[in-house]
Amino acid sequence: MAELIRAISHTVDTDNFYYKLHSLGEDYANRIYLDAHQKFIAEQIEGIKNGILPYFQDAFAKASDYCYYGNNGNFDKYESKIFDSMEDLPMPKLEYYQKLSKYYLIELVISSLFETTYYNLLVDMETLVIFAKENQKEIKGISYYIFLINIENKSLEDIIRFYQEVKDLNLKEIFYDDWNRQKEDFVKELNANILEPETLKAKYKDGVAYYDITDLDRCLIIHAELSVRIYDRDFLKKLRSLKEDILLAKKGCISLSIQDKDHPSSYNDYMGYFITLIYGPLDSKRVGTIYHKDAYTLGLQDVDLENGDFIRRIYTLEDLMAETNDFNELVYAINGTPFYPIGILVNEITPLIADASNILELPIFYRDTPNPKERIVKKYTPKRIRSHYDNLNR
Repeated sequence: MAELIRAISHTVDTDNFYYKLHSLGEDYANRIYLDAHQKFIAEQIEGIKNGILPYFQDAFAKASDYCYYGNNGNFDKYESKIFDSMEDLPMPKLEYYQKLSKYYLIELVISSLFETTYYNLLVDMETLVIFAKENQKEIKGISYYIFLINIENKSLEDIIRFYQEVKDLNLKEIFYDDWNRQKEDFVKELNANILEPETLKAKYKDGVAYYDITDLDRCLIIHAELSVRIYDRDFLKKLRSLKEDILLAKKGCISLSIQDKDHPSSYNDYMGYFITLIYGPLDSKRVGTIYHKDAYTLGLQDVDLENGDFIRRIYTLEDLMAETNDFNELVYAINGTPFYPIGILVNEITPLIADASNILELPIFYRDTPNPKERIVKKYTPKRIRSHYDNLNR
């Protein structure tokens, strides 16, 4: 067991370490490996000599006078300035191993402070900093984040100094608190602008009661229930048999979209005619992905809000709707907690819809929306073109 822990944990390749850690799948075991990895990191930083990590000191001693890095696609995704300067360029071995050590020192520092990989963290961190600057939001860890976003521009000595100054702070908790505070603000704003059924008066068509929300300037939180297609021959029979599952949302998570009268599209427009359910206020602690288009979560059965492999973005409600071209997506954790719909959304009133409403015991909300092919959708123009890690040190 000790040899296995060492083999997995004693590496400077944190991407590979977290991949192997994830494959273990046991929380109690993960902590053992994480603790061993943390100890390894501390030893590596403490043992740096002449700018070279202990991990590379034997290789440095045995290397020829000049080393050749060559092109390694493994580092392309990091957009690393350090490795850009090494590609296809033979260099003195001391310079080579100092550059190599600096890059992996950055990985180790990120892993030690946040228990995640370099790339994943900086994408999230850049997203948070840009959002806060554009929207005049206060974030507690701003000075730490700007240092880390620009860490490749720092000297080895500055990186080590930074690590020693913050290693006893819980930067991971500070970061997630800052992130979640912005998410809470978004959900609070959304909840203040959603449909309020109690303020509406019912209309009738052929004896069927419904609420017309076509001109209502409120947001809808909706879900296209894919288990039942409205025009299936046995639609009502399926609806009765699946009623409890539909109403209780018996799954790990649920995919939602946010509509307003200017953005009436949904997943339903593109996949056929399904029952579209409307939901009430959300709990920010259960919100995972928020994205201005399809986040490709179809089939996702469970959700880890802190460590999930889904897209992470932050928005104001206004920006989300402005960036939404077709439909947006919000992943909401269920995990055994009841999440009840408050109604059915339709664009026509028919006897079949009336029967569905009676089976589910949910009111009908009608919105007159054109066919998606007939809509003229205004394209969103970003405020400016953004590139990773650039222009944030201000």
